[in-house]
Amino acid sequence: MEWQAAASRLREVMNLSGEPVGILYAKEPLEGGDDSPIAVCEAMKRASNGAIINLSKDNSSCPGGTYYIGLGERRGGVEDFLVDVEHIFSSRPVARAHFVHSVAPPTGLTPYVCIAPVVSMPIKPDLVLIVCNPMQASRILGLVAYDGAPGLKLSAFGAACQTAITNPLMNEQVDVSFIDVSARKRAGFADDELIVSLPYREFMRAVANIDYSIFGTAKPSAPLR
Repeated sequence: MEWQAAASRLREVMNLSGEPVGILYAKEPLEGGDDSPIAVCEAMKRASNGAIINLSKDNSSCPGGTYYIGLGERRGGVEDFLVDVEHIFSSRPVARAHFVHSVAPPTGLTPYVCIAPVVSMPIKPDLVLIVCNPMQASRILGLVAYDGAPGLKLSAFGAACQTAITNPLMNEQVDVSFIDVSARKRAGFADDELIVSLPYREFMRAVANIDYSIFGTAKPSAPLR
């Protein structure tokens, strides 16, 4: 399948340590997937290492993640958790303001959000997430920009599930997540890892540009100084 071949090519060219991760909003879970309780950030990291995760409102273990990927409404008391437990915001009004000014999540699309290596997906994903270092991120963005990017964004602040899934899905634009401190600790992301999120069309376009762009395998016509 074209998306599986594309994921393999991108991993090889970029020398990625893990697999490109697909995000699929589905009516049914993927066969062979794990439905054990897990947070969205953990599912993204585990999928880059080969796991297939079927998330639903019943096994998504982080209330924030459940809300941001659209599997449930925002629970009461989330502001208390963000202020008193995680110390992300200084006060409840500041926490509430963050939600007010954030992109609205894709509530109620499907009962499952499947997170898996793209090479394992029998159905084309809605988004492709690349866990990578800054140099690899720069190259991927260069591939997208090669023939005219429709929009590139940088999610400078927010939960990893919000910045890596909600924002690019709802904005339909390539985005880069810095991965928040809580997600890094909980899921085991390395300090130098970022997540580049690409809507499916832009993922395929980036891979198609590999042979033509210096960010892929093309060589400059004169030595770079």
